[in-house]
Parts: sequence; C-alpha cells; structure tokens
Amino acid sequence: MLKTIEKAFNVAMLFYTTGAVLSFVFGSSDGTARDEGNIPYLALQLGLYAVAFCFIAMRWRLVLRGAMNASWILALVGIAIASSAWSQDPLFTFRRSLVLLATTLYAIYFGGRFTIAEQLRLLSWTFALVVSSSLFMAILLPHYGVDHGAFFGAWQGAFPQKNMLARAMVLAAAVFYFVRPSAF
Repeated sequence: MLKTIEKAFNVAMLFYTTGAVLSFVFGSSDGTARDEGNIPYLALQLGLYAVAFCFIAMRWRLVLRGAMNASWILALVGIAIASSAWSQDPLFTFRRSLVLLATTLYAIYFGGRFTIAEQLRLLSWTFALVVSSSLFMAILLPHYGVDHGAFFGAWQGAFPQKNMLARAMVLAAAVFYFVRPSAF
C-alpha cells in the first residue's frame, strides 16, 4: 500500500515540476505562474515538498549516499544559496535557493529510490497526464490551450507558452519510446 502511495505521490510531484496547468490554476491573466504572494500556490508547493521530505526521511541513508555522489551538484546549489548575500533581493533569492535545494534533494531521492525502468514508468504516467491535460485544454478549452496573442492559433496546451508545450512533448516522446510496457 505504501509503495503505491509513494509511486502516486511521485507522479504528482513530477507533474508539478513540469509546470503544466499551474499557471492557469494559480497564475495571472498573462498565463505566468507567480509564486510570490500567491498563497494557494505556496501552500501547494509547501505541501508537496513536505510529503517529499517524509519519503526522503524514510530513505535517508539512500539519499545521503546519493548526495555524496552528487556533491558537485550540491556545491552549485550552495553557490545559489550563498548568492543571496550579493543579490539585489536577498530574501527572494534565498527563498528560491531553498526551493532549488529541496528540488535537488527530491531528485537525489528519486534517482536512488527507483530503478531506471521504474523511473521511466513513473515518467510515462506523468507525461500521459501532461499530454491528456494539454489535449483537453487545446480542444475543449481553446481559450486557455490555444494562443490568442503573438502566436495566434498555436497550441500551448496546459502550458502558458507554446515552447513549453513543445519541450514537454519532446521529453514525453523520448520517455514513451524507451519505456517498457508493464503494470504500474
């Protein structure tokens, strides 16, 4: 049961990291996601990372081993955190650096917790949701899923901009190409 919950959470977390749908649910009228002062978005972010840290804590040895192997990545995150000292907006930079640290720790957990085949399966579920939500928004909600501005008529799906959709679809195609069919 816990393994199924863990997998479902990871699909939700990966879906969140794609940025699909977020700008339409939490964003502004121009379709850009704004997290500064957006209490519901910050609550979602905090909730997801809190659950992620629970799973990280359950597998702390695995994450610690992975962190030692990824020390150069953590050093770059450390530079991002240190850059708060010379930033124009130190508090904002520090908060965003902490999110970068949390995302990096989640990535270390994800990479160490699941085999490559399991990672691909979880990513395939995630991208199935991304593709489905993009098709839904482009076909059934064209006011949101189709650009009505500079690139009139271009599909943007569940993303605020057509290039973000393209990036996600290219990655989805690669995941779908390499995934081996089996049960979730």
